[in-house]
Amino acid sequence: LWIMAVLAMVGPFVILPVMGSVSALYLIVLIYSGAVTAIYTLSLAGMAHQFSPGQLASANALMALIYSFGQASGGFLSGLALDLGGPVGFLSAQSAYAALFVLALVLSARQRP
Repeated sequence: LWIMAVLAMVGPFVILPVMGSVSALYLIVLIYSGAVTAIYTLSLAGMAHQFSPGQLASANALMALIYSFGQASGGFLSGLALDLGGPVGFLSAQSAYAALFVLALVLSARQRP
């Protein structure tokens, strides 16, 4: 999960330098989108190990709520970043979302005994 989160955070900044090469861009976008897509699935698998079966339904509901909030607000915030900063603003916003997730992982790891 950590690897995917860091790839999601760094990926947008790797896209800009390879914009001139279509094959390199395809490779970077393939790796980046795979990392971002895997975060949800790996998060669900991690919850299954961390919570008891009775708590798992509540944890899954909270995960779905947070994920839905991100889907609802992400398009608006990404569009705003694109309007304000162009492609660099858009990619910076994508990296910032992943940085928030990395921060949540760090805080979560510090709370575990």
